[in-house]
Formats: sequence, C-alpha cells, structure tokens
Amino acid sequence: MKFIKSIIPYLDQESFAKELINTSQLRKLFDLVRFDKVKSNLEAHAVLFGKNGSKAAYKQVRLRLRRKLIDFILREGAQIKNVDSYSQRYRVSMNAVAVAKYLMLNNAKQIAVEMEEILIETTRKYEYTDLTLSLCRDLCNYFSENNYQPKKIRKYRRIMSDMRTLYNAELELSQYYGELRAAFAGSRAILRNKLLSKAEEYAERANVYLNLPQRSYQLLVSIHQIYTIRYELTKDYVKLLEVCESAIIEFQNRKVYRKSILLYFNLYKVMCFIQLGRYLEVEQIAKHHFQVITQGSTNWFVLKAYLMISKLYSNEYQEAFEIQKDVGMSSAYQKQPATLLQTWTVYEAHIELLVAFGKIKTDQPSKFRLNKFLNDVPLYTKDKKGLNIAILIIQVLFLLQQRKYSQIIDRVDALKQYCYRYLKKDDTFRSHCFIRMLLQMPRADFNRIRTERYAEPFLTKLRSVPIAVSEQSIEVEVIPYEDLWKMTLELLD
Repeated sequence: MKFIKSIIPYLDQESFAKELINTSQLRKLFDLVRFDKVKSNLEAHAVLFGKNGSKAAYKQVRLRLRRKLIDFILREGAQIKNVDSYSQRYRVSMNAVAVAKYLMLNNAKQIAVEMEEILIETTRKYEYTDLTLSLCRDLCNYFSENNYQPKKIRKYRRIMSDMRTLYNAELELSQYYGELRAAFAGSRAILRNKLLSKAEEYAERANVYLNLPQRSYQLLVSIHQIYTIRYELTKDYVKLLEVCESAIIEFQNRKVYRKSILLYFNLYKVMCFIQLGRYLEVEQIAKHHFQVITQGSTNWFVLKAYLMISKLYSNEYQEAFEIQKDVGMSSAYQKQPATLLQTWTVYEAHIELLVAFGKIKTDQPSKFRLNKFLNDVPLYTKDKKGLNIAILIIQVLFLLQQRKYSQIIDRVDALKQYCYRYLKKDDTFRSHCFIRMLLQMPRADFNRIRTERYAEPFLTKLRSVPIAVSEQSIEVEVIPYEDLWKMTLELLD
C-alpha cells in the first residue's frame, strides 16, 4: 500500500487508469488508493473482498498492480514537478545512453559509437561520473575489438581510469556520510565521543580527495556533508558555518550544481545563526529562499520551522504567531510527513501558551484543541527524549495558567520518574533542570518567592550549560527555558 501511494503522484493517472479494465480488481484498488478512499491494506482488503475474504487473493491483486505501475513508469517516465536542470540533463543523458547501449547490443555498433562519442562530452561536462564510466567501457571495447584505433583506445582508457578513481571516491564518501548521518540520528550523548572519532577519521580521508585531478559535484557534496556532521557533533557552530559558506561558494562558482544542495547548506547556516544568536541573518536567508522554493513543499515547512524558532528565541512572539498562522492555513499542511506535523503541533501548543500568557495579541478564535492536547498520550511514546519533553512541559504550564494546581500535583510522581528514567544524560541536561524547577512549585505550595528559592540551584545549573553548547535539539527547547521560567514565575504572582 505504501509503495502504491508513493508512486501514484509521479505518473499520468488517467492514462494508467485507461490501461486497466474498468471492472477489474486492479482498477478498483487503483481508484481506492488514488482517491484516498482507504488508508491501509486492511481497509482495501475489506472493500475488495469483504472482511472474511481471501487475504492471498488481495495480496495477489496488490502485487499485480505494483508491477503494472512500475512497468508504466519505466515506459512512460515519471511526472515530477519543478525538476532542476541538473536532474533534467541527467535524465536526458541517461535515456540517450540507454538507447546507445541498446543499439550496441543489437549490433548497430557504428551508430551506437557515434552517439556515445558525442554523449561522453556531455556526461563529462555535467560530471555524471557513472554514465561517463559506462560509456568509456563501451568505447574502449569497440576501438580494441571492432575498429582498432590506438589513439582513441589511449584516450578513453585514460578517461576511464580517471572516472574509475573518481567514482570509487564518490561511492566511498557517500558511504561515509550515510554511515555518519544514520549513527548521528540515533546516537546518545554517551556514544558521541566514539562517533566523533569516526567523523574526524572520515573527514581526514575526505580531505585527501580534494587533491584528485578531477573533482565531481557529487564528490564535493559528500566531502562538505561529512564536515558538517563532524562540526555538528562538537557543537562548533563557527566552524560549521565556515563549512557551509565554503560549500555554497564552491557550488555557486561551478557550472554544475543543484539548487537543492544550496538550500541544504543554507538550512545548516540557519541552524548555526540561531545557535549563535544571529537572528537577523536567519530572516535574510529565509526571505531569499521563500522566493525560490515551492510554497507548501516539505522544505518550505522546514524553513518556516527554523524561522519560527528564531522568532521565539529573539522574543518576537507576535511574528512567531503570524508564521504559525501562515503554516496552519497552507493547503499542503496535512500532506506533510507525520513527524513534521507532530513537531508543528508542539509549536502550535507553544504559540497557544504564549497567547494564554498574554505575550501574543489576537482577536481570532483559537482552533487549537487544548483539552485534546492535554489529555492525549504524548505522540512520541517511543522517543522518550524527543518532543515528549516539550509536550510534558507544556502540559504542566497550561495547567498552571488555568490554576489547576491539583492536576499538577497529580503529575509530580510521574514527572519525577520521567526525569529519573530518561533525563540523566548530557543531551537532556537542560530539560532535566527545567523539569526539576517546575517540580518545586507544588513543594512551595505554588508560592512565587518560595518557588524561586527552591528552584535557584537548578536554575544555576541550567545557566551553566547555554543552549549553544547543549546537546539538546532546538526543536525540543522551543522557547528558551530561561524565558519560559520568567513567564512561569509571572503566573505565580
């Protein structure tokens, strides 16, 4: 089901539907999925075969539809919006290479070679290493076996040798980056030193490849990506910013690059500016990219999220409210990945809290379902140190704003257990301190003066580890805890 759903947006749906018999189970399943009438295989099976129908029969229909979709895409091509010039050229070149190879396999070798000698100039110009390497092999074989020309053999062997070295380097560095990114996403603070050692080792290896006689676009992307992780691990945002700026200059000065890679490094720059407190520069980058990226795309929502954090960190709460409103009104909002939607739900809750605190002025009725947010099981039940932290904190603050002290007291033991089980490491240090500060309120009978006195040791610890050097993600600490604590104390007046 997931594959069928994901591939449908990239094909001519009406043309594909015409290839299926209207009354067939294949057509029925296709229509159920494309018109979003079912959400799961279980629902689709019930519609087509009944709740007690054959599961094997449904599986057979699903697999047949999957094969037909793949055949159609291979034959007709994918319909992708806003394809950049790099990808367009690659597709044209790849199709041309496929045609030339087809001719070669069917003994139309002279025509194929003439095509390939022209094609190889294009693939080298646009740095499509894999295509160039494949063409070199054909040309070397032809001029060795069918039309002996020593000069051309030497020429294409030399190119093939360079491309083989380059392609192996691309593969190696791509593997390094993938390995680091996967490990970084799932690593705990206690494992970061080991991961950092590996990142430093890979960065040294990557640096060696900068001296290759030919450096492709893909090679340079991987080199800079490895360095971004290397400095992200150490929270060295000054060095990370230098890497991003170097990468952007490198690609802008090349004939070949993808605009998406500039956005990739600019998003990293935005993160650095937030951590370094350079909020004006966040807005400058965002303003530029909002003019060139598709409104409602995932990157649009990600950039909006960074801009929202920037506004919250710089106490520009009214502007943060406008960003939240803009995002909520987007027709593409509900189509975003579940994790992104969950993040924005937490952001929305913070905005709603600021409205309740009187930090944001609005005459519009809220659409935020506060009771549902307060009563629901946290969305990140498996991610005990992710947005769960933000959800738990904001639940307590909503209850405080509503003067529901008894409900806060009921949560004290659960919060203590949560801190003990999940918030003992460096990557959650600030959250641990802040929750311990909140836990002083019931102990102080919600008296401001006593709460401040009891919380002072934890506030001191919190301030000893600023956000910029904390292991904690800025997506978790949506509003700096120091600011949030001031608002909390105001509610105790």
